Amino acid sequence: MRSPETHPDACRTDVLGLVYDRLVTERPVTHLKDLPAFQVLQITNADDPELIGVFSHLKGVRAARSWLYHGDADSLIGDLVDVDEATRQARFTAPFWSPSSPIQVGSVVPWLDGYWQAYHLTMILDPEAAWKRTEFTASPAQHFRQGHVHGWTKAGHKLPDDAVPTSVDELGWDHEHCELCQSKIGRGGDDHGYVDRNDRWLCGRCYHDYAEPRSLGFVFSI
Repeated sequence: MRSPETHPDACRTDVLGLVYDRLVTERPVTHLKDLPAFQVLQITNADDPELIGVFSHLKGVRAARSWLYHGDADSLIGDLVDVDEATRQARFTAPFWSPSSPIQVGSVVPWLDGYWQAYHLTMILDPEAAWKRTEFTASPAQHFRQGHVHGWTKAGHKLPDDAVPTSVDELGWDHEHCELCQSKIGRGGDDHGYVDRNDRWLCGRCYHDYAEPRSLGFVFSI
């Protein structure tokens, strides 16, 4: 009987692992500076603020709900409109902009499609995120009603406004979703994933592709 070290299937697995590791290693890392940068040239309409500016490039840019990224606390959510492909100029309506915002005329800030949340950039770039490979285990789920709508969340999490708790299912929180690709971790998916200090989960592939090298390449995957 052959030992595991010399069995053809074991060798094949080792080779595939080396190939995957090499692909991960050689994949270009996407840095924050590689994202489309929006330079603010003018801010108009104080009651309904519009930021007029120009992009560094238009890769992945589309007229839609989106972010001007300035960390978790100071990023601006708004709508990108009137993108001129020839001049790369555009208008960004930002209802939550205020004169105290760090984003002002002259600012150059990364633009992020609204498919993502601002914290998705932060959690990948954070050198202290402390991602840890973890086996998912089911935990209690809190059920609630909000008007005529029934919902549930992980027990201990804040309920939506006006929600009334109803019952607790002891093993009802039986899976999580990868923050980036939405694949399941737990029931119906992989047994293990990677979790950070904010209880955000990544699947193994997204961890190796993005969190480990701190690459933002996922923003161009939609």
